[in-house]
Amino acid sequence: MIGLLMRIGLGKTAANLIAYVGLPLLLLFLVWMWLNAYGDRRYDEGVANEKAAWVEASEKLKLEAEASATKADDAAVKRLEEYTAESAVEKEKVNEAIADGSSPIDVLFP
Repeated sequence: MIGLLMRIGLGKTAANLIAYVGLPLLLLFLVWMWLNAYGDRRYDEGVANEKAAWVEASEKLKLEAEASATKADDAAVKRLEEYTAESAVEKEKVNEAIADGSSPIDVLFP
């Protein structure tokens, strides 16, 4: 390598400097650039995978929330029906108490 550099017109010191310092530094720089590019690719893949995981989790959460809301609505309808039935019975008792001339409070709080 040094002989080749000297044949193209460089002196011995310059050829040694290039062969023992310049070329190893160039090689290290190229390896560093390759590793940096590899790391950037891996990072970008990781970011894409993370975004996909978040989107999937978000969709799953939406489905679970819809199912939960449906269950809650069903339970609320059942409670409303029970309350309406109890209220109708209490109204009948209060109306009977008013018709009999007794106090409706005694019907509500026995």
